[in-house]
Amino acid sequence: MMMIKYILVFQVCSMITGQCFTPLTDHKPIDSWIGCVKKGQEVTIKVVETDPIRFENMKLIVKYWCNEDNSDKSPTSSKSIEKEI
Repeated sequence: MMMIKYILVFQVCSMITGQCFTPLTDHKPIDSWIGCVKKGQEVTIKVVETDPIRFENMKLIVKYWCNEDNSDKSPTSSKSIEKEI
């Protein structure tokens, strides 16, 4: 049985403007869903602590989500590749 791995993606957004910066990830696979959720919490705290005054003034938030890591899988058809290009 193949174990699913996840990649954490996070994004900083302003509640004032409604705009978000480009999503970021470290591309490091995480072994479980709960591990990814916990890492998201840790990253959120670290990002907020880097510039708390800016977070306060701009009413910034950090949102995050976990995507399945498909980096070791090959496409099953050429149609999916064509759609991505």
